[in-house]
Amino acid sequence: EVCRRLAKTLTRFHAEQPKTVGMDATQVCHFLGLPIEAFKCLAAEVCAQTSDDERIVFRQGRLALASFQPRRDEHLEKHCSALLAYVTRCGIRAAAYNEAQHDLGLRAEEMRRVVRKLTGEGSLKVIKNAQTSGPSLLLACIVEEVRGKLMALFQDRSVVDLASFRQATGISRNIGVALLERFDEEGLTSRVTGGRVLAKRKDCVAFSQGIDKTG
Repeated sequence: EVCRRLAKTLTRFHAEQPKTVGMDATQVCHFLGLPIEAFKCLAAEVCAQTSDDERIVFRQGRLALASFQPRRDEHLEKHCSALLAYVTRCGIRAAAYNEAQHDLGLRAEEMRRVVRKLTGEGSLKVIKNAQTSGPSLLLACIVEEVRGKLMALFQDRSVVDLASFRQATGISRNIGVALLERFDEEGLTSRVTGGRVLAKRKDCVAFSQGIDKTG
């Protein structure tokens, strides 16, 4: 029943907004009266259960009918190309969100649309940065490269400090701190005295300490 209702709503949504990929988490959960936290589980369930006639897919972080293809927005795509080129030039230094918007001459809503599209496609990452007045932008491939270098550091040590992380990646202090905090949020690492440990390694240490106390 939920799938049928959602398919009908998506049909109407696509007709009214032909340039939009699909309904986002807020829109879907509001329609179904569900908390936003339920979206990921709901999306997986709905995509697995819908029939070929009205198949629903998860596309760029949104739900859409598989048969629907958004109308190309050449204006938006031009801005996306410009922002990607801008962030690419910044490289490991990262691009300040507000500066990028200003330098590219984009209005606030235009910038939000461009960033939403690029993050949905997986080519761009928005990095929260408490050290600056706004977030920073990094290419997704650079974030993954930094993640790989962090994991390599853990091969010969249990705790990675900020200095070692920066030396291995060539990243600035502000962006380094912001990325480590992001990895903490993702559950990859945990902050301890002296730096970061792999999250599951921290769990193993805590477990072993518990055994020692009870043994």
